[in-house]
Amino acid sequence: MKLKTKGIRSAALAMVLILSAAVGCQGNDGVREQSSSAGETSAQSNAGTDSNMGTAGNMGNDGQTVAKDTVIAVSMPAAAEGWDYDAARSAGDYLASISSDTLGYVLLTASTAEEQSSQLDSLVGENIHAAVVYPVDESQPLQGAANLKNSGVPVVEFNGELSGITADASVTMDEGILGRNAARSVEDAGCSGMDVLVFTNESDVREAERLERFERSLPSGISTVLAGTACDTSNDARQALTDWLGRQDAESLADAGAVFASGEDELLGVLEGLASYEATYGTAFPNLKIIVGCGSSNELLTWLKDNDAYSAQTWFYPSEAINTAIDLAWDITSGSVSEDTIAVEAVSADHDSAGSYMTD
Repeated sequence: MKLKTKGIRSAALAMVLILSAAVGCQGNDGVREQSSSAGETSAQSNAGTDSNMGTAGNMGNDGQTVAKDTVIAVSMPAAAEGWDYDAARSAGDYLASISSDTLGYVLLTASTAEEQSSQLDSLVGENIHAAVVYPVDESQPLQGAANLKNSGVPVVEFNGELSGITADASVTMDEGILGRNAARSVEDAGCSGMDVLVFTNESDVREAERLERFERSLPSGISTVLAGTACDTSNDARQALTDWLGRQDAESLADAGAVFASGEDELLGVLEGLASYEATYGTAFPNLKIIVGCGSSNELLTWLKDNDAYSAQTWFYPSEAINTAIDLAWDITSGSVSEDTIAVEAVSADHDSAGSYMTD
């Protein structure tokens, strides 16, 4: 669900590097994954000379060809791995596939809000007709984005609000929905009257949103038990699980009907940790019905695909969601916008379907 350019003349844009390093995959945690290259440099594009402009054909549901000088800019966080890395790869692939003699693109990645603002500011006055902005840090103002919008370029915000700017359109991914869907999975698994063990990283804002919605969405009769609250890595979650198990009596273990992990590291750590524990000590939770969490890293999806000892499921947003924002920017340039706010639909993966979401 998520980006390309042509005819950019300025030296500043000409210096933007062509996509080079293969971008891998992952998922917020997010969604995920087509194939193109987002290099380790922070700015990338196919802008420069006419010889390296992308060329592809029509785009949009109506098959209409855009004007020859139409250029879409995409600005997003830089990442060496994870969901953002996969989203950059997906954007690069998609932009390359839709670029043509009539449609071009610029793909920029930044490590800080300041760098992102500067990159966007460099586009002011250039041959840009719409911009997709995925903020590096939505708590920080992006004066460059404001300047670009004030220059007459429509701005589509993706996965976060642009501070101090009224975007022309938005593509959203509600983290709370992931928690709500996970709660429904627990309910559907038949956990009424049982406990749900929770593993989270309380310092992560997005995980906090998921957990809050998860707890709010559980039906009465299902209780949550915080088993790990500082799980920054899979090893942290694995250790938290081991420590919690060591403190429980048989009755507490029998009451546990589900496990919820608010992030992919926690989910992977719980799955690995529980498998290791039970290989040594035998069944830990005699009445466990489901292990559910959020995230879409290749490592997590690989584990789900290769193991079926537990009923395990993960909810996430595919990294291809960025392509939805690109489509929306394209619609704006062609005057065919049917809706200016789009909510990306969350998807789930389990043992049977995890392989279909994995990236190269």
